[in-house]
Amino acid sequence: MTALTDNKPGGREVVAGTERFIGRFAVNAASVIFNGALVMVDATGALVPAADTAGCKFVGYVQEGTTGGAADGDEKVAVYCGLVKVTTATTAQDDIGDVMNVVDDDSVDDAAASTNDITCGILVERLSATEAWVHLQPTSL
Repeated sequence: MTALTDNKPGGREVVAGTERFIGRFAVNAASVIFNGALVMVDATGALVPAADTAGCKFVGYVQEGTTGGAADGDEKVAVYCGLVKVTTATTAQDDIGDVMNVVDDDSVDDAAASTNDITCGILVERLSATEAWVHLQPTSL
């Protein structure tokens, strides 16, 4: 699986009626967050692209891209959660209902495919070995 290198055309695909606004988050100064990216907050509370990184908390996805300013918080971006189509690595039909973890800003998978087990949601429907509908929700909810 590969992290985003550009905006997802049209943003992230979401099941109508499931999208929920979480809030506007201060972006980490050094971060480039692409449209459609999965995102998390780092140890300082600043928003960064999702990755399998210890000490971070998953918060959702963005539907607009942004680049951090000169300092943390110079830029802010809206974050959402909901039933979202995502890339997966190794999901099988018997993984339905399992907790999914962050792999990168475009991908999730079960605990076996991640090191730091940053929870991001529940696998709702497997579309293929590499694509699924996952109910994304912030780590602390």
